[in-house]
Amino acid sequence: MLIPCYNIETAGSFLFLRTCALIDEKWNFTLWEICRATSAVPSFFKPAKLRSTNGETSCVAIDGGLVMNNPTAAAITHVLHNKVEFPGVEGTKDMLVLSLGTGQFDQKYEYGRVPHWGAFQWAKPVVKIVLDGISDMVDHTVSVSFGLHRKQYVRIQVSGLPGKAFKEMDDGRKSNVKKLVKLGDEMLASPCMEHLPYGGQVEGQ
Repeated sequence: MLIPCYNIETAGSFLFLRTCALIDEKWNFTLWEICRATSAVPSFFKPAKLRSTNGETSCVAIDGGLVMNNPTAAAITHVLHNKVEFPGVEGTKDMLVLSLGTGQFDQKYEYGRVPHWGAFQWAKPVVKIVLDGISDMVDHTVSVSFGLHRKQYVRIQVSGLPGKAFKEMDDGRKSNVKKLVKLGDEMLASPCMEHLPYGGQVEGQ
């Protein structure tokens, strides 16, 4: 188990690791607090203030997605170097990875629209570009790293989400939930895409 957050008290990323918790109680936190920490999206939820079960370690956390929007590579690295819990894993050939994305927006901008944009106009687009771009690069790197064992890495991700879906992600009304379910059904019906080494994406088999 590996769950990220960003600790605003220390200005750095923070990982909750089951392995560390087993070795030293100062890294042991209650699961509900960990979930609260990693999901503390700024403007939607307050930062989460939590302390380890023995009181030695504290953290003031916000959204884990800000530092690890796609944790696949970190999880794989953790397994490869964790001989205590995974003694039989020598490489990607010994792994089966399922990566679940939360959707990306793929907003496109024509050149004529952006040359005179300042900091204000770029503020929102840059956040989405950074988060989606980093997530895509992790996906590409992991896909290529599996090499001959490509079928042992599966990522489920929907692209092209309308901007309104992002604005309403905290909307629990039945009408909005129904809309999100429809987006999910459309995702499952769409063809899968596969990364080629330095060659973009192609429709998978």
